[in-house]
Amino acid sequence: MNTRTLTRLCGFVLGVLLCSASAGELRASPAPAGAYDSYLGVKTYRLRLGWTAGDQSSSERTIADCTESGSFKASIAANVSIKLVRSRDGRGAIAVWRPEKDSVPEGTFNYSSVTEKRGKCRDSNEPETTFRQTISGGGIGEGEGRLTIDTSTGEFSFSGYVAAADGSVRQEFLPGGASGSAPAGLTLASGDGSFPGAQGEITGTLVPNERSIHGPAIQMKWPNTLGLCAKPLLFTWSVEPWEDEDAPEVTVEPVDYATWLPKGNLDKPDEPGDTPLLVRITVHRTDDVETSRTADLSFSLPYVSRNKGVCMNWPKGAAEREGLRFRKEDFADDPDLSFVDSLHVESTHALGGAFIRVHAYDYGAWGTLRVVATAQGKDAKVKVLGKETPDLAIPQDDNSNRIADNWEKENGCVGRTLDWDAETVAGQDQTGDGISLYDEYRGLAVPDPAGAGKRQFKRLDPNTKEMFVIDPGRAFLASKWKELTGFDAMRLDDSLVDPAGNPGPGESPLVDFNAEDRQTFGVYALKIAVRSDDSQDSPYPAYAENGDENDWCIKKAIVVNVFPARFKSRIEEDYRWLNKAILEPDSPEGVELREHGPIADIPFADANAAWSTMADPAVIPSIAERLMTAVVFHEIGHLCGRPDHRGEEPPGYKNQARACLMFNQGPWGRRRTLIFTALGKGDIEMAYPYKGFCRDLGTPEYNCFRSLRIKDCASP
Repeated sequence: MNTRTLTRLCGFVLGVLLCSASAGELRASPAPAGAYDSYLGVKTYRLRLGWTAGDQSSSERTIADCTESGSFKASIAANVSIKLVRSRDGRGAIAVWRPEKDSVPEGTFNYSSVTEKRGKCRDSNEPETTFRQTISGGGIGEGEGRLTIDTSTGEFSFSGYVAAADGSVRQEFLPGGASGSAPAGLTLASGDGSFPGAQGEITGTLVPNERSIHGPAIQMKWPNTLGLCAKPLLFTWSVEPWEDEDAPEVTVEPVDYATWLPKGNLDKPDEPGDTPLLVRITVHRTDDVETSRTADLSFSLPYVSRNKGVCMNWPKGAAEREGLRFRKEDFADDPDLSFVDSLHVESTHALGGAFIRVHAYDYGAWGTLRVVATAQGKDAKVKVLGKETPDLAIPQDDNSNRIADNWEKENGCVGRTLDWDAETVAGQDQTGDGISLYDEYRGLAVPDPAGAGKRQFKRLDPNTKEMFVIDPGRAFLASKWKELTGFDAMRLDDSLVDPAGNPGPGESPLVDFNAEDRQTFGVYALKIAVRSDDSQDSPYPAYAENGDENDWCIKKAIVVNVFPARFKSRIEEDYRWLNKAILEPDSPEGVELREHGPIADIPFADANAAWSTMADPAVIPSIAERLMTAVVFHEIGHLCGRPDHRGEEPPGYKNQARACLMFNQGPWGRRRTLIFTALGKGDIEMAYPYKGFCRDLGTPEYNCFRSLRIKDCASP
């Protein structure tokens, strides 16, 4: 610690030297653990210092025939305050405070000193000579202070100084001598033991749980060159929480704000997601974040989402709960912050800062964190991300659509409203998939590929039309469906849908049963049932059932029935026809192949080659599987609004029309399918001649792709 002394002029020194008087220690019984914890943390304190002294003296002496006499009179009055803030070198239980950056002590500081020396010789004709020196000054200059507290024992030590800002010294020699003035200064110090007789640091022990420290008056010697003053200099001091005339400013800074997304907990819906939003609160001097201040803080979540469950479809039977909350567990051992309820937290005393965790219990959670600060009965200005407002939107949501801006940027949908539903597929008339933008963002639970009844969370793609299927028998080839239609079909299971959510005709269960807008944006899952019975309801290997014969759509669908054994039987039946036609040329089958085959675009050579490949027992099951894929797509096409093609192929588009999944091939179409699929012609994943849904083949009927729709029972 620096110790300053008076400017030395002409051999006269005006200074302050501390004596060895007691610091007035207050020894207390050992305090319980945590008794002094209130001193930990970033805080601001006021260090008050006071000095008073005043005296006068005179003297006379004779040297030979000359008489020398003199007088001295001085006074000091100082009452200053230094702002102390927590030092960065405080570690563990040792808290250290020093003056704030670039601060100047406040208060009053005045001093004066007058010294006179007169000389007269009896045998000299010279007139009496007088030397007079006057030192005076006032105002506060620089200052330092250091307060150290051991918060495990309550022991403290203090040392410091304060200097006068300006002053002057005046010297006069009478009669006829030179005179002049010069600047003067004065420093008063509590002492640091660096010079003889100095008291050193002031030490003591705190009273447990007290927030202020008050030092007693300390008597210090007042030396001068003409003799010791009879009256001592008195030094007093105290440390207390700083009280600004103006309220401090509060800065609110969320950590990783730009990338944070709310998360729920699928496994434990009553528990929060694994990544809370961490918010840093700093109390400081207005427009100076480097200088700490303190304030009483209050945190609340006044506007918070209240959804059912954690996402669109999990869990069932969930009640509405706040999507953002404080957790009581976060504050169990926090002496500075008190948990009031899941939407309110308050500081227990004035703080220089805090960290707050806001937990999400919903993948679509949104809300507002409000920070209110008061100091000395005044509201403090709160700035959130540089803007003067007490409210922080969670998550970051500059366009106020309840959707995280980061997700919008990553998915190229910035500026859309929360109920936006206008995804497009090039070449299709209908836009949207019936799912609002907010629900796409909030996402849903889907079966985990690892199985065992596990689930995983998935946000949807706002630029892709999406639909849902329940297909435990795996009869539906989702990747091929997306390639042909542009629709991304996701698999669900019975645990992730609500059959009771669809009161109308049909049995397609509701998917978004936890969505607030489920009445406006109802999303339904198409049921696909793989059957092994010999049902007499229909002779077809696959057929769709719908609850409304005039309005075919997913919402009103009952089920798509699929009979894999019937597909194999049908291919085996056609193979028996071909086998007899090849081996018995004169049989009705052989005659039919020779006479009608060329008309049906089946050359005999191709039929013979296909027959040869079927010697491999794997070929017939493979053809049956590829045919099943095409027919299942055909039946789902009905539920996407497309009827069968029953008329003649449009002129000039014969092959393209027969390649449409909605085209019924007829008996010779079945035989073409067998022969050319066996030869590997057509699509690798579907039976020949199917390639997809037809596009612009000259008539409105032959434009299936353009009119496909998955918005449930909405006009194309």
